[in-house]
Amino acid sequence: MVNQVKVSIKIKAFIAFVMPILYYLMFLPVWNGNEFKITKIDIIDIIQIASFVIAVINLFLIFVKKDVKNQTIFTVVMVISAFLTCFFGIFFVEKLMGIPLFPPQD
Repeated sequence: MVNQVKVSIKIKAFIAFVMPILYYLMFLPVWNGNEFKITKIDIIDIIQIASFVIAVINLFLIFVKKDVKNQTIFTVVMVISAFLTCFFGIFFVEKLMGIPLFPPQD
């Protein structure tokens, strides 16, 4: 009998897959903001790309093997990617709404 994967693990895998995609959606030219330039890759981009690759591997393991033993590395990478996306998403929304990063002081 094949062990079934828990629903919570499937939800974590989906979140881990979506977070790097949301991060790079902020760099679309539709928003009239900073566009992603391939020549300027920093450590955050490397982390997001690595987390996307790890999330794809995790999804493959969940949906093909149907037996997942240890999820700690996948969970840690998901949390790091989610924090980075949320942190930079705050600045993205503020810039989109026209709110300055540091308001003028009187």
